[in-house]
Amino acid sequence: MHKNIEVCLLIYQRFQRLPEILNQLKAQTIQNFKMNIWNNSGKKLDVSNFPKDRIMVINSEKNVGSQARFKLAKQTVGNPIIFFDDDESLNPNFIEYHYNQYLKFGPDCILGYHTRIFNKERYWRSGRGLYGQEVDYVASKSMILDRKIIDEEPLLQDIPKPFVKVEDLYLCYLARIKHEMKMVKIDPASHCIVDGKDQYVRLIDYKEVAFKELRKKGWRVLKNEG
Repeated sequence: MHKNIEVCLLIYQRFQRLPEILNQLKAQTIQNFKMNIWNNSGKKLDVSNFPKDRIMVINSEKNVGSQARFKLAKQTVGNPIIFFDDDESLNPNFIEYHYNQYLKFGPDCILGYHTRIFNKERYWRSGRGLYGQEVDYVASKSMILDRKIIDEEPLLQDIPKPFVKVEDLYLCYLARIKHEMKMVKIDPASHCIVDGKDQYVRLIDYKEVAFKELRKKGWRVLKNEG
């Protein structure tokens, strides 16, 4: 029997998508999970169409950005934890697939489909990897991980200022240098919607600078480990 899986979602600009997302979750092939939402939008969210005993909403007084996903995860009790973003449309087997991958690769791995293998000393000059391959970076979009690092790593609750906008980059850095965890690529079980609200482009330079700073702090990347 699968465990009580924790599913964590941040809501910001796409609060109007929530009813659709909740319907996709209600249609999942397994239902032994709890839905957790951190609301950065400042809007009142309607979650009345989801079972009340399986949903938690934290309404933030201000937008604290993407680092809130780790603060949200800290409030949960189940295991493992799945993160996804509000610009994703979930396949009916989204949760079951991710849980099965967690069982396959084990709790010492962080799994996801949006990945990078850094082959130069630059963030953007990197490869994506193949299914089952160890990588340097897994984005929080459709990520699954064991809760141990959330519970045992205080820096994820108080991310240093230079890295607050790239919390998943910082997670991967901590996972490798402090917790001896691996990042592994899996296949997607969702697809992204395109609505012009993506903040990805605005973070291009920020991610490059943050990556270089983490390398200076000792982040060992695969292509540089000989």
